[in-house]
Amino acid sequence: MNLIKYTFIMLTIAAGLCAEQIVTACGGGEDPYDNYISFFHNNIAGSDAYLPFYFVSGYEYYEDWNGPMLPDYEQDKNLEEWLQYGKQHFPLNDAAAFVYKYSYNDLSNIYYHIERNKPIKLPDSVQQNKMTQWFLKDKDLEALGYLMYAKQCEVNAVAPAWETPVRNVGIMRKMIKNGLQLYHVAQKDFFKWRYVYQVMRMAFYSGDYQQTLQLWKDLAEGKEPAGMMYYRCLSLKAGSHYQLGAYSQAAYLYSRSFNETDDNKLSNYISYNWCFRTHDNNDQPASRDEVANLASNNSEKAVIYIMDALHYYDDALHLIKQAYDLDENVNGMEVVVTRE
Repeated sequence: MNLIKYTFIMLTIAAGLCAEQIVTACGGGEDPYDNYISFFHNNIAGSDAYLPFYFVSGYEYYEDWNGPMLPDYEQDKNLEEWLQYGKQHFPLNDAAAFVYKYSYNDLSNIYYHIERNKPIKLPDSVQQNKMTQWFLKDKDLEALGYLMYAKQCEVNAVAPAWETPVRNVGIMRKMIKNGLQLYHVAQKDFFKWRYVYQVMRMAFYSGDYQQTLQLWKDLAEGKEPAGMMYYRCLSLKAGSHYQLGAYSQAAYLYSRSFNETDDNKLSNYISYNWCFRTHDNNDQPASRDEVANLASNNSEKAVIYIMDALHYYDDALHLIKQAYDLDENVNGMEVVVTRE
């Protein structure tokens, strides 16, 4: 290599390094993950569901520095169960579009085409969807009927970001009545649990927390957990106890949902933490001793110590030891050890 070529290469590298420093200095800030020394990466902990709890300095949750993450359909437990129900006859993205994006009218069009042989009028994107084609071939009116009901519930359960939701309690009560009728005629447990979730959700968001608890008692209590919907219902039960001031009971139930399913893991964790905060009505917050006493075995107690350690920014070794003594195989142990 001659001297001129060597000098040109070295100047190019130097310019690149200087430019990188300028961009870093003038940009929106460095990734806080780079602000501490570690010999291995956060993701050695394993499950993606624990990503929010990876250690990052200056922020409560790992992804907060980079803004909200886009929906990850690969990690969506509801879609996972729909793919299993459909025996993998349609791909993930088509299931996401059908379950989450298509309108009630689109589904109604498909339903009455199958049931009454009415002409079908659908946008090309809906017509070509593999899940649409599966319904047209398989003619599963029970599944389609549930999705139509769920879309009606969704309108009454969600609100645009930063807006106070306006609930039509009268319509929500009718949805509960209709959902209970559909629950009793449903043939498959797959849909029975989904109807339980929807009617509990309608009761909860209408502000009737006693009815929410009664629906749990009537429809779910004493039954074996069956997929993610059982734990969504359990979280609604926890939320009702929270709203009624039973904060320790709520925290215990949130800890169970947090541990037993990766569905809504961050939401269950945030709700758990809220149980321990001071409340405007002067009610006493949850007591960790009381929560631990509600646990039915050492494994459930270990989860509580793991949850306490997940956002502990001082020495969390004592919490890790307590969790390990109770259950050395407790979920999340790898995460808290990595954080420590």
